[in-house]
Amino acid sequence: MPISPRYGMMKNRPYHPISQLKEVRNMIDAPTTVRQPSERDMELQEIVNERLESDSVVRELDIPLETEVLDGVVTVTGVARSRMTRERILYLVASTPGVKKVIDNLVTDPEIETEIARLVAADPSIRPRLFKVSSYMARVTLYGEVESEEERQAILTLARSVAGVRDILDYLTVSPTT
Repeated sequence: MPISPRYGMMKNRPYHPISQLKEVRNMIDAPTTVRQPSERDMELQEIVNERLESDSVVRELDIPLETEVLDGVVTVTGVARSRMTRERILYLVASTPGVKKVIDNLVTDPEIETEIARLVAADPSIRPRLFKVSSYMARVTLYGEVESEEERQAILTLARSVAGVRDILDYLTVSPTT
């Protein structure tokens, strides 16, 4: 079958924009089924949670973690204070019998600090005279002097956009150039 310059070919059948649109619409309108965890998944989630809660480091650091299990795949979400703490959490989960795979949705305070600082430095409209960011358990504190209220709001918006940020303490002061 020759390729028509107007309609072309798609997977060995004529490509026609209208028919393709109908196929896309059918895919969008098709009901989606959300798979629910099995009884085994719920038992595994309980075992993983107990293992995390019984670990002295995780317990003493009072790390807010969430776990989800589907088909033996454990997704861990939360905030770790450091890379070492993150690695410990992932090891505890991965070494639990029955866990097939671990999906790491953890974020660390240093990652949050670095990402906020990177975003502020990359934005040409923001030029703080003095700027410091710190994060503790995803609660971000911003310090510094900015030239305008617009600049202050831009920094706050950037900080809120970073994955894992739970709260922001704003100690930015507006001190215009004289």
